[in-house]
Amino acid sequence: MPTGQRGPRVRSVVNEAARGRPVADAASRRAVSEEMLRARDSVRRDVLDPADPRWMLAKATQDALQGAVLAFEDRKRVLALAQRIGIRAFDANLIVAIVQDRARRGETLEAAAEAIAVVPRPSPSGSRAAVAWTWAAAIIVAVVADALLIGWIILR
Repeated sequence: MPTGQRGPRVRSVVNEAARGRPVADAASRRAVSEEMLRARDSVRRDVLDPADPRWMLAKATQDALQGAVLAFEDRKRVLALAQRIGIRAFDANLIVAIVQDRARRGETLEAAAEAIAVVPRPSPSGSRAAVAWTWAAAIIVAVVADALLIGWIILR
């Protein structure tokens, strides 16, 4: 081979094993692929849970569609539902877009289940009332602590 030209690079399995890198054999590759298929199938089974807030929003969106179009008033109603069940605005709009896209293609809502599963589940952060009560409790604790501190300074 002339100088300056490089030939095909060949990795030696012996060198890989000598460096401490594991050499994947066919059985381990097969086990990994089977595990990935089981994980994918479990996601598909979990997606269709009717109590899943993402699925509830997708169903509400499908019910509000007029063909493949979602009227502005219906979109506001669907997004308000998303907020009530704890789905972020971005994720809610993503679910609406997925459902509208499937409707435009003439596919069923079940065909969108895998795409909807990509949207993260809403976190159980609580409602606005719970947040308001938490703030109220924090303010009351701060006022009591201030009163005790002022009383301690005056009576000292």
